[in-house]
Amino acid sequence: MHTDLELQDRLTRLEQSSRRFKRWTAASLCLAGLGVLGAAAAVCDSVSAERFVLRDARGQERMRLTAYETGGPPRMAFHDQHGKEIFALGVGEDGRGFLEVLGAKGPAARSIFSVVDGRAILEPAQAGDPSHAKQDPMGM
Repeated sequence: MHTDLELQDRLTRLEQSSRRFKRWTAASLCLAGLGVLGAAAAVCDSVSAERFVLRDARGQERMRLTAYETGGPPRMAFHDQHGKEIFALGVGEDGRGFLEVLGAKGPAARSIFSVVDGRAILEPAQAGDPSHAKQDPMGM
């Protein structure tokens, strides 16, 4: 039969072994997690396309980011629940940024972004400005 001293010694060694096992398990899991995160970061670093279309649960187009329909300059357009374009922003053919709110017959309001002396300025497009008269390049 084991004495109390022998049982105490065995219990102490068992507890030490258990602590070592827990430490090694935690360290192994941390290293495995870092490996998974590193692999995930290396797998998907970019996605490219000429056009991205975001659709709702019914399949209705709600947002379009494109450089295809415009012939190169980027344009992002947002659509209402009926698929009608209501808001757009992008870069015009002249290289200036624009922000436009669309009405029933085309742009209801259009503003142009410019950089003057290193400062960004938002100015309403003038009636004679060709970028104001230009209709939706996506034909919507």
